[in-house]
Amino acid sequence: MRYFLIAAIAATTLLIVAPSAQAANSAYGGEVVERRGHLLIVEGHGVARWTTGLRVWISQVDKNGQPGLVLAEALVRSVHQRRAVVVLQKATPNLPKKVLVEPRFVAESRQYRRTMRLSKPGTVTTVRRVERKPLLDRTFHKPPSKVEWGESLWLEVVGEANVRDVAVRWRLGRTGPFQTLPMKAAADGMWTANVPVGRTPPDIRIVQYYVSATVTGTDGKPERRVVVAHPSRPQRVSIHSAPHRPRGQKIDHDAPSRWTHKQPLVLTAQIDKRYRNPVVWYRHRGGGTYQALPMTSISPETWQAKIPARKVVVPGIAYWIGVTDNKGVRRDGFRNKRRPWTVHVTRGRILSEKERRNRMSLSFTRVSHGDKDDTYQEYDIGFERLFFGFLVARLGGNVINGRSPATDPDFKPDPDKPEVKPTYIGRDANLLGGYAGIEARIGDYFSAHADMQMAIHNDGGAVGYRGGLRIGDEAGANLTGEYGAVHDIDTAEQVLERMRFALSAPIGTSIRLAGVVVNEDVLQDSSKGLRLQVEGTWILHPRFFLVATVGSAGRDADSLGVLGGGGVHLVF
Repeated sequence: MRYFLIAAIAATTLLIVAPSAQAANSAYGGEVVERRGHLLIVEGHGVARWTTGLRVWISQVDKNGQPGLVLAEALVRSVHQRRAVVVLQKATPNLPKKVLVEPRFVAESRQYRRTMRLSKPGTVTTVRRVERKPLLDRTFHKPPSKVEWGESLWLEVVGEANVRDVAVRWRLGRTGPFQTLPMKAAADGMWTANVPVGRTPPDIRIVQYYVSATVTGTDGKPERRVVVAHPSRPQRVSIHSAPHRPRGQKIDHDAPSRWTHKQPLVLTAQIDKRYRNPVVWYRHRGGGTYQALPMTSISPETWQAKIPARKVVVPGIAYWIGVTDNKGVRRDGFRNKRRPWTVHVTRGRILSEKERRNRMSLSFTRVSHGDKDDTYQEYDIGFERLFFGFLVARLGGNVINGRSPATDPDFKPDPDKPEVKPTYIGRDANLLGGYAGIEARIGDYFSAHADMQMAIHNDGGAVGYRGGLRIGDEAGANLTGEYGAVHDIDTAEQVLERMRFALSAPIGTSIRLAGVVVNEDVLQDSSKGLRLQVEGTWILHPRFFLVATVGSAGRDADSLGVLGGGGVHLVF
């Protein structure tokens, strides 16, 4: 009899527990029927209500079939009728054989219960615990990982039957007001919206949003609730392939290092579209207050300003460029007030280091010492190429053609008549040569050059050298000195020797004068020749110069001759 009573009690207990556990499992949950590593196979009546991407909790089940301690969290990968595959979010130890898998919102709603006090007049107040119905967790949403720049953001929200009037509130960037966009209802409780992100500015790299909806509250009345994210912590989606925000300087400006006295200084800059109202602030180099010169737009992103000619004076101009951002704040664009850019102003220009890197010269000189047997012509061609702002490559050639006096080889000195001087006869003087070398510039006021020379003449070949220094500004006043010699390869006798000094200075804005002294010995003449000449340079065009040379040439005080010539310089 005793065993019969125990069996009856056990059967009754099972009948009581089984329905409760079944009820818990059939509403939203299911049981684990198989585990494959971090994958779980879950089966149950409630599984049919799951959706892909749903977060679920795995809880212990007590002896009464009621869920207890939460053991792990998982994500639903796929659902097929009453069976689903879920993925464990973290490494989880061996789970008990009896566990319950249910949506997270169901487990959370069970944990957060509220107390209600029911009382009637004349009766004792009683307290019972009422389970809160899930509200916010009845909406499922998977945020997009990114949105392409220039396109729209597609959003999907899945809600239960008590969710309606769904709207997405969104904004570009991290600050500013939210815009409201109603979502459209689709099949199976899905709500969709297409957020028009479009072509955002470079400094906006994310889209923020949250979703609100009308849901049925615990008292059966409709309530407006936030169902995805929160206004204080909105969901973020990055904008992919958006234009990068420029770093460093906000404008692209090719600043000149030198300019011509009393010539308008034109400044051009490409400014990013995020900035506007560029202004050039300039002053005389060395002191004074800055003057504002607004720049004018000549294309969508190109601006230009012209400093008047009367303001461009020696020794220079200091300037910087300021801009205004899209928030109305004044910012430094190119340099600033403490570190302005300085333009050296000189009274003339031969070779610009910024936009004119090459120079070609052609010249002709005729030298006559007063005798047809002491007259020759010299032709020169030269090319210069500016490399790093401090290094110039030089290449050229020269031709000397004419007559030059030489000692008569048949003359024999008479010891009894020492006053009898040697006799001279004219001979052909022909020389064809070339040179190649470099010029190194140290700062703006000092440079040195060195060339190797090779030539052929009447009696064979020759090789030599040439070197020189320049002190002063090439575009202003300067003093130059040069010495060179060429020797016969076979006999080592000197074929050509020349020493040259010149002082050059600009006069006005388009004329330059130079005084030149040349001491030379061409093909071992009877004596050295001396030239005193003046060179004038006229700037006919910023890239074209005309040169004229006049002067005197002589071998001694009794025989003076003349010289003249001309040339052109082309800068490009």
